[in-house]
Amino acid sequence: MSSRMHGAKGSLAVILVAGLIIGGARSSSILTTVPVAELQSPHPSLSFSFNEALAVSFYSQLSTSTGLEEEYPGSHTIWLADDQALDYYALLSTYNSTHDSDALRLAQEISGSIAQWGGFYKYWNPALEVIGSYANTTEDVCGTDQTIGVSQGYTVKAVVFNSCPGFQYSLFADLLAYHVLLDLHGQDCGGAESEFSTLSSMWDGHGFVDEPFQSEHIYQSYKLAAYVIVWKVLNQNPSTRQFAQSYVSTVNDAAGIMSSLQSNGSSGWAGGVWTGYRFSNGHLVYGNGVSLENGETTSFFVLATQPQVITTTCQTTTSGVSSPANEVLQSYAIPIFAVAALLVLAGIALTRRGPRAV
Repeated sequence: MSSRMHGAKGSLAVILVAGLIIGGARSSSILTTVPVAELQSPHPSLSFSFNEALAVSFYSQLSTSTGLEEEYPGSHTIWLADDQALDYYALLSTYNSTHDSDALRLAQEISGSIAQWGGFYKYWNPALEVIGSYANTTEDVCGTDQTIGVSQGYTVKAVVFNSCPGFQYSLFADLLAYHVLLDLHGQDCGGAESEFSTLSSMWDGHGFVDEPFQSEHIYQSYKLAAYVIVWKVLNQNPSTRQFAQSYVSTVNDAAGIMSSLQSNGSSGWAGGVWTGYRFSNGHLVYGNGVSLENGETTSFFVLATQPQVITTTCQTTTSGVSSPANEVLQSYAIPIFAVAALLVLAGIALTRRGPRAV
């Protein structure tokens, strides 16, 4: 089982800038509070409220003349990985469920523009495991921010990985979530269950208390979505379903909080998901002054709404390793294939490129 660290960008700054929320914080002090009692989900199965149409409106605000999505509206910064791939798959999933033509258009713009930067997976990121793309290395790696270039007034950046022996990924909730997926991909059901248990032990009833939380005392929203995605994979796997069912209460609590974190436009940008939140005097506190909304976090939430997540049987195989590019196709086979056919008919080449060795 490999241990890898994701990059330094925003929330990914788990070594260089521990605790920094994805995309940073805004200076305004408009906050929203929600009583804790209103956050609990009464449903025995996983369910949370999310407005996909409003999310598409937010993605439209991230659209740039380059065809790629910027980090947040007005940022003039474009992150190649993991943002573009997550935004792309989130938009395709949204189109599949809503038939929103704007979602398809934005996905087409991303897929038609990413090739000149090496494709979706040239700068591989552990977060891409939530869409089924796995690294072709078992070494510990650490990510650092690098400027790749400038295009039409936008600074284009990526997180680039290098060897990082001995990194303690188990201190970070998101990395534990990705490792659960990695274990399942490697046919290690026992390892996946063990790491999910460790991840769940970080839950304090409000969010995940990991090393980044200790410095700022701000819960990071995308970790809720990562938890939900990973739980769904475990729950859909016959070998781990009984184990997953023992965490239904926790995953519903997480989903209940997620339901409150999409901006309705009363503050911030309508449709985006707030990247971080606090609890104070029994209330959930989020909004300008705590964090902002960005595409990456919003995409995590969109993907968490999807009923079909990464497909894995967690059964021993003789082949050992599968093609990372094929993994992505298999992961979102049901939501994506119909849309991919439309893209081909429209004459748009879908960039499919496996992750490079690091």
